[in-house]
Amino acid sequence: MVRKKNKGAYEHFGVLIYGQGKWSETDRQSVVKPIQDVVRTYTKDPYPFFLKLTRVSEPFQPGECTVCTPIHEMFQELKGQADGILYLGHHYIIPEDDLEDMASFVKMVLDNDSVKKMYLLYIDGFGDIKRTELAQWDLETLKAHIETQTITKSDFLAALSEDKFNSRVLYEIVK
Repeated sequence: MVRKKNKGAYEHFGVLIYGQGKWSETDRQSVVKPIQDVVRTYTKDPYPFFLKLTRVSEPFQPGECTVCTPIHEMFQELKGQADGILYLGHHYIIPEDDLEDMASFVKMVLDNDSVKKMYLLYIDGFGDIKRTELAQWDLETLKAHIETQTITKSDFLAALSEDKFNSRVLYEIVK
């Protein structure tokens, strides 16, 4: 929900699972099904990490959120012609509650032979930027406000185990 002030917007959490070239439907299901199986085991209280993963379908419908469109465009640009699966939602990442499940998720996804790498982005709501300015953002403006970091799966998992996970960093996690 948008905060009751003149700055900031929704928190955003996005994941792009990047395929090895073109996927068959079997390849796609080999990635999606384990995630769905875990999601089915959770209840909404407390709100766990895996329920924060909302799969994006095409054509993309951003609703009233002006920041979702440039985030979606950035992930589509990263994906290029390869196959991929995109999750995007408005959710807080709470380190003491979510990083262990995030590590489990990253390991589950990257252990799949059909997956080449994944991108993960958490944006804390841009609480320091006026909403009127956020409403005018395009892809290039978004890119100017985040940093990109390429990291191996093992280094990313080690960072999570030390509670190191940063907002406004687009993590490119490679095998």
